[in-house]
Amino acid sequence: MVSIIAKEVAKKVVENLRKGKKPVLGKIAREVGYAKSTSLHPNQITETKSYKEITEPILNRYLKEEERIMAAMEKKNLTKEQYRTLSNSIDTIRKQIQLLSGERTGNESVVVNVLNYGKGNNSSV
Repeated sequence: MVSIIAKEVAKKVVENLRKGKKPVLGKIAREVGYAKSTSLHPNQITETKSYKEITEPILNRYLKEEERIMAAMEKKNLTKEQYRTLSNSIDTIRKQIQLLSGERTGNESVVVNVLNYGKGNNSSV
């Protein structure tokens, strides 16, 4: 079944990337009509065939560009400025790939320490 709203999400994601804006998948999902519960788990959208139908051609171009930049970085006679430019380019294209494919864009982690305060018992769980 073709999901028209999944395609709409994909189009808005691509539009935001072209404008240089970071697409917030949950927000876009709510704007186009997804339920809040779905918008909290955008991978349910980004893993659909409908979403990928729109994003994969662009994603493939980004991946080819990433390979081209990596090959250019392997050249031996690059100036510091050339290397810096290529390094910035690879960083930008990698973020575009992550945003378009629904991958994580950062190294987020949450650490929770629970302290048990009782009769002189201070232990971490």
